Amino acid sequence: MRIQFFRKSGKKAPFYLPEWKAEASKDVGFALSMIFSSMAGSISSRLNEAPNKHFLSFLEMLNFSLIPARPARAPLSFVLSEGAPGDVLIEASTRVSAKGSDGETVIFETEKNMLATPSKIMSVYSTIAEYDEIFDHSLSVNGRNQTDLFAEQDSLQEHTLYIGDEELFNLKQGTIDVFF
Repeated sequence: MRIQFFRKSGKKAPFYLPEWKAEASKDVGFALSMIFSSMAGSISSRLNEAPNKHFLSFLEMLNFSLIPARPARAPLSFVLSEGAPGDVLIEASTRVSAKGSDGETVIFETEKNMLATPSKIMSVYSTIAEYDEIFDHSLSVNGRNQTDLFAEQDSLQEHTLYIGDEELFNLKQGTIDVFF
């Protein structure tokens, strides 16, 4: 903002002070122009914030409150080095860094202790309880095939009822009715 004011004042200077050369950077006029640009930029940015401050005051008057600040969260994956002897404890507050969308390094901390294991996923199953279905996605492990979880596939769910007991169903008379 300050630079914009400085450029505008430099363009207008020949009309108000024709004897002053705005390009000269080692005179009093240049210093005054920089001071003016800095003050004008500061005032302008404060005035631009006024509508938001008024809106927040309006919301407070209506007893609305802002959502309290929360720390950012991100899912993390830890991969053990080859030849790791066993499980590795990753303690709470362990610092982890990643590149942000702007290329800057972002630092995270783990919230809780966690255990990194050298185990590997061998099979993956998903269920849809509402439809009583079970799906096997094991071919997708390690990127062998692509799959969509919970998509229409052949369900592995079977319903079988076995009834058998030598004493319980040894009826001398009567019937047993089973309804489904």
